[in-house]
Amino acid sequence: MSPAEIESNASLLIIAGSETTATFLSGITYNLLRTPAVLKKLTELVRTTFAVESDITVLKVQQLDYFTACIEEGLRTYPPVPIGLQRVTTAEGNTICNKYVPPNTKVSVPQWASYSSPANFLDPDRFVPERWMKNPPAKYANDNRAVLQPFSVGPRNCIGRGLAYAEMRLILARVLHNFDFELQEDSRNWLSEQKSYGLWEKTPLHVKIIPRKL
Repeated sequence: MSPAEIESNASLLIIAGSETTATFLSGITYNLLRTPAVLKKLTELVRTTFAVESDITVLKVQQLDYFTACIEEGLRTYPPVPIGLQRVTTAEGNTICNKYVPPNTKVSVPQWASYSSPANFLDPDRFVPERWMKNPPAKYANDNRAVLQPFSVGPRNCIGRGLAYAEMRLILARVLHNFDFELQEDSRNWLSEQKSYGLWEKTPLHVKIIPRKL
């Protein structure tokens, strides 16, 4: 690659893995704080796995199944891009879900609606990381987990996917390792106060951050 190509791709990766990553981290912070049992379990996992912060690496965090399950549930309950990412049908048209769609029609699957639908997930409003484990609880075994595609699919999926996952894992693990949190009363309904205009219009998330006592 030429220096110009490297610079162009680096810029695109940073854009693709910045605002949406920050949005995700806000959302999972809120959902963890409204689900204290999950927050406690995840925090203990991080602190017992990594003795010191310098031990935390992307590859090591990636090996923690429950941590990955929390990331996936975070993407389901608060997808950084709540709308559908559009595709265009071919010149001949396409059959989608057993229905013919005319040529050159813009189509998409709205993420927020899909992930919040009880047709796809039991208890859609609950934050339940266990549904993403290899052996989920029986009541969640029939969840349509394949519907979760926060980075889209195919050759035109999000170019920043790898960077975003690395950032999400590393930042969340280090934050949980170093701090305890308390959700403030005026942010109890943080999610219900938001609107989506392509991306979320986030309101301030007020959290009390307490340095961990060693």
